[in-house]
Amino acid sequence: MLGNEKYKGDLLQGKTFTVDPITKRRLGNLGEVDQYLMKDHHEPIISEEMWEQAQAILKRRTVVHENSNVDPNSYREQYSRKFAFSCMVKCGFCGASLTRRSWHSGSKYHKNIWLCISSSKYGKKNCPESKGIAEEVLESAFVESYRMITNDHKDVLEEFLQRTEEELHSDATLQEIDRVKKELKQLEQKMQRLLDMHLEQQIDFGTYEDKKLEIIKEQQLKTTELKRLQGEADVEKDLRKRLDAMRKLLSEAPILKEFDRNVFESIVEKVIVGGYDDEGNADPSMITFVYKTGFEDKKKGDDYKPPRRNSKSKKLSSQPTDDSGKLSQQATDVARRDYSVATKVELVEILYFKHFYEHFTFGETDWSKRGKRLEKYVRVSIVIELVTVGTKLED
Repeated sequence: MLGNEKYKGDLLQGKTFTVDPITKRRLGNLGEVDQYLMKDHHEPIISEEMWEQAQAILKRRTVVHENSNVDPNSYREQYSRKFAFSCMVKCGFCGASLTRRSWHSGSKYHKNIWLCISSSKYGKKNCPESKGIAEEVLESAFVESYRMITNDHKDVLEEFLQRTEEELHSDATLQEIDRVKKELKQLEQKMQRLLDMHLEQQIDFGTYEDKKLEIIKEQQLKTTELKRLQGEADVEKDLRKRLDAMRKLLSEAPILKEFDRNVFESIVEKVIVGGYDDEGNADPSMITFVYKTGFEDKKKGDDYKPPRRNSKSKKLSSQPTDDSGKLSQQATDVARRDYSVATKVELVEILYFKHFYEHFTFGETDWSKRGKRLEKYVRVSIVIELVTVGTKLED
């Protein structure tokens, strides 16, 4: 139904043809006979723009998976879109898609992990550098990336959009399309003159056939070039729409306190998990958000990991020492309080987490005594103080 041209008001005749008029056997027309397209034959049900968008989606869904370990004749990407990251997360090492898996299902340690399909389905040896990444890490990283491009890095994104628009304003592709169309029209006129010369017996049949084949070859080359240029023009047109959508988002950017699937799907083209740093070392936790305008933002996945749920409580020393290793006066006072009754104070950590909040800190650095540094998170530790009361101290 999505591929039926009747919905946009056109009519294509000759989709099938009769093989045998006696048996009335009919086959689908794959080029055996001519087809005829009648534009605006009847009132359309949907607009032509919407119909073209549906064809683009269908074409994208039939793209063969770019994984060498997968049989291209049997495996194709499935756009089920059941989850926010379905078919949008790619491996930065082998290029394959990431698949969703549930770990520790039904327990308090349950979490959703995205794994490279080459590694999880065909063995670790096919993609040894990749590692699983938690879904909540991807969500937290996107919220931070979105906040930075809409607030902190808004000027950088604006400059990128402006530079991209300047490149799109060039009409070189449209001029090339007009040139190729004119050359095709000239070839048609040349073919007609050649036919007239043959009918007027100015050239023999052999010469006519040779010249005709030459013109047909030129027409095929020009037709291929025209399709390529039209494809480039369609890409530029789509990119202009994406730029307009991104500008609208910058002007009406909602504040995200948590992950929003609608916002994510409207501005992100794909997410790349894993990659190599500037020194060429493999970094499986690297997250790269590729926005629909072509802008890329890289995040360190380890910075967005939640605390381990099965981590044991850490005991902290309750008696601070000075540089010489001796107990400070504060620790001595705590130990001697409560009317000369021996007490033992112990701090037990019950919760530890990172609160992601960008702020500046000042401290001594190699080049300055009061260096300024940008921090991305604050470490928060919640502890309880345990006081054990012992026997009374002797004088």
